Amino acid sequence: MVNGVKFGISTYISHGHKDYGDTLLALMSRQLYLSKQELLDFIDCRMGGEDYVALMQVRGHLV
Repeated sequence: MVNGVKFGISTYISHGHKDYGDTLLALMSRQLYLSKQELLDFIDCRMGGEDYVALMQVRGHLV
C-alpha cells in the first residue's frame, strides 16, 4: 500500500534467499519487477521499502 492505495505488486517469502533456488527467485523477481540482484538486495535488507517504492515509481509501476 502506497499513500493509502493498494497495488497488485506482491510475492511471499518466509526465509532468506539462501533457502530458495534460482527458479523461484526468478519468478519472485518478475512478480516484484526487480532484477535478481535487486531482489536479493531487498530480501537481505540492503534495499528498503521506501527505496523499492521509489524504484517502482521511476519504472512506472506505481503512480
